[in-house]
Amino acid sequence: MSTLPYQIIAFALVIAVASAASTIIGTAQIYAPAVVLLNNTGTLTIINLTVTKGNGTVTIVGPSIIGQSTYQSADTAVLYATKYLNVSQYDYNFTYGIESFANVSGPSAGTAMTLLAVSALTHRPLLTNFTVTGTISADGTVGEIGGVYDKISAAAAKGVKFALVPAVPYYSNENKLYLLTQEVFGVPLIQVANVSQAIPYAFGYGNKTSAPTSYDFYTNYHVSSLPNASLYCTNGCNESAISALANFTFNMTRAEIAVLSQTSGFAQTQQQMGALANESGQLASKGYYYVGADNEFLTYINAFEFANHLATQSDGLSTLYGVRSYCQNLLPPLLTTNNYEYVLGGELRQGWANYSVAAAINGYQATAVDTDGVLANMRIAGEANAWCYASRYMYNAATALGGAAVVPSPSLNSVALQRIDRAMQYGSSIYLANAENAYSSGNYPLAILDADYAYAITSADSVVINASNIAQEYNATQSIISSKSSTYGVWATQFSNEAELDLLESRLADNASNATSYVSAAYSAALLAQQLGTDMAVIAGNLTPTNQLVVGKPQQYPVVNSVNLTGVENDLQIINQTIMTLFITLVAMLVVVIAMLVFMIRLSKSVRPGPRRGRPPKT
Repeated sequence: MSTLPYQIIAFALVIAVASAASTIIGTAQIYAPAVVLLNNTGTLTIINLTVTKGNGTVTIVGPSIIGQSTYQSADTAVLYATKYLNVSQYDYNFTYGIESFANVSGPSAGTAMTLLAVSALTHRPLLTNFTVTGTISADGTVGEIGGVYDKISAAAAKGVKFALVPAVPYYSNENKLYLLTQEVFGVPLIQVANVSQAIPYAFGYGNKTSAPTSYDFYTNYHVSSLPNASLYCTNGCNESAISALANFTFNMTRAEIAVLSQTSGFAQTQQQMGALANESGQLASKGYYYVGADNEFLTYINAFEFANHLATQSDGLSTLYGVRSYCQNLLPPLLTTNNYEYVLGGELRQGWANYSVAAAINGYQATAVDTDGVLANMRIAGEANAWCYASRYMYNAATALGGAAVVPSPSLNSVALQRIDRAMQYGSSIYLANAENAYSSGNYPLAILDADYAYAITSADSVVINASNIAQEYNATQSIISSKSSTYGVWATQFSNEAELDLLESRLADNASNATSYVSAAYSAALLAQQLGTDMAVIAGNLTPTNQLVVGKPQQYPVVNSVNLTGVENDLQIINQTIMTLFITLVAMLVVVIAMLVFMIRLSKSVRPGPRRGRPPKT
């Protein structure tokens, strides 16, 4: 007969002593998920609470080692629960028992401990078919936690019907992770911002105000009401290459969605992504190439993350190494009078990709401690991969354009320094870091453009647009995109077209909040267009010919069409059915061949001559 673990004996002794010394006021029990660090697994444990008459002491028993943050969570849980119920903490003692014999650390059981205290003090039992995770604050706020994927995996294995999780911003990556987790395991994740919202779900009564997690990948542009883009490049840009880039991005994303469609559980997400692909194609067909391509770029990243949700820690690191190898091996072609915008555009994106994937690899062991961390790194890998796909396309387009070879003038050194100094006033960013790297390597045009991104994006973020100044900022944005500098060069023109579209959408918005968001986005895009246009003119004026002619390879750029994904899943089903039919046929043929061989072997044995009967042979 096995002996009881000493933790159980200790817990029983504590309860026995408490019972003998004072009266038990109430007990409660709840399922709480946790993460086993470094091996991508979750566990579902039971936390018990016994409340007795006492002096406000809060105790935790069970685990051999308990982290300080767990003790703090228990203290805060009791503090808030007694305040919520308007009773004195100092009339009771609270003994939490965690049925885990490993080390326990972290604050994510705070909300569970709070619900236990409310249950034990009110004698109202908690439901037994749910779990909850989240920190707890003194004001009852439920705070964010990590490891949600692994925790819900463990909860699903135990048959949990729903889980309460901390509320997160709707358009955050964390909300997308919630959706992914919910779709993979089929456990509804109900977001709660505070204990008051959690209580109706935990005890199973009315006043439920939240629905399972949702995320709208699809942005509902008023496509039918939008006119064609009216802004055109003022220095003879090759916009057919931008049109082809948009189409290239659509096809790249379509391929990734097709990969996702092979995984069950993401039907609604795939449908939204397909609808967005069609809308992006319609925007591009009206001349808003960059808006359409950018929407598809973001969809590619989401599809990549969702499609790779089963990646282990080693898988994730291998993916990052693969992306890094691909990105580092891309080589820009020679700058020419025809292609410098596309070469620099490719170098920008290659630099961002190399920077982000290198940072992810360097910090991988610290960030990928659970599946949440692995997925966050897979998102970085997807983004870097998409940047490098776009970079490769731009290099190919630049090679096709050919032209007279040029080299940047050393005088761009001082321009790059000035632009970097200006951007530094607004803090660090990936763009500023790459501007400094480009400057150190002597690529002054690239340093200038990276610094422009750093300045325009970070400075625009510091401008607050609200109901009191929206009209003023609308007019300021309109003035920026109307200037000649905002349409000098293909990139400036595309961002000006994006700002133009956002201003149109602000007038068609359904509410004031959406209108404000569109004006804010328009201002940011317009400011970037102005900076890129101004400096692309400076760069163009400081390109010195080398008397070398680069012969391009003319190519036809396809017209952008709407992408329809409705047939992808059906096509895959047909392919799967065909493969299965071929497999069955091959198995049947193999069975026939084996049967024939067996028959022939038996036949040969039956006709083989044996020793004669009767007289012995003569010697």
